[in-house]
Amino acid sequence: MRVKSQNGNVLIYLLLALFLLGALTIVFSKTSSKTEETGSTERGTVKASEFLRTAGALQAGYQMLISRGCSESTVSFWQDTNDDGVEDATDANYNAGSPSDKSCHMFLPNGAGLKTIDKSHDLFVPAQILNVGTTSNDLYFVAEYEYEGATLGISEATCDAINKSLGNGILITSLPQADLTVAGFTGSYAAGAVLGDDVAESGMAGIKSGCIIDTGCGGGTCNAFYSTIVVR
Repeated sequence: MRVKSQNGNVLIYLLLALFLLGALTIVFSKTSSKTEETGSTERGTVKASEFLRTAGALQAGYQMLISRGCSESTVSFWQDTNDDGVEDATDANYNAGSPSDKSCHMFLPNGAGLKTIDKSHDLFVPAQILNVGTTSNDLYFVAEYEYEGATLGISEATCDAINKSLGNGILITSLPQADLTVAGFTGSYAAGAVLGDDVAESGMAGIKSGCIIDTGCGGGTCNAFYSTIVVR
């Protein structure tokens, strides 16, 4: 009888060990999942801060150039996007009307002297955003990449962190959708499409900066950050 009792006890201990092992596996799995989620959120917050700092620097640089006598049409956002060492119309945001002494250039020492931004960004787009300023076209900065060379699209974590930091009321579960087609700023504010004037875009009406779904993102859709640099 003692032998049978001992065998029974061993079986109970074995079952208990298996139960505890399973419970620990579940705990470790949940912990790992939460750690990954936390890490993603933290990375998103860091990237969001970078985007917002860039937008703030662009706004400050623009105001400095205007205070020096540059006009809204002569400010140049040119960067050597094709790396040929020449400033001409083959580069994005080439402004032929900008002074030849480069005093109205955002990213050159004679102008605002701002640090260059990722060349893979879709840069500056003239278009009217509904309920922002007047009915004249505004000028906004668009970023569709987490970093230079990355695939198109800002991550949900970064997108969510951007909107939460701005307090613009845009939720990651219901992002407005708009075509942020890149025209490039060449000094002209010609009238074009109005952003925020239909059902899909309505969530961005009156909002100067945020992360939304760009339906014109490289022929597809992706999350994109936009920030109004010039309100007109």
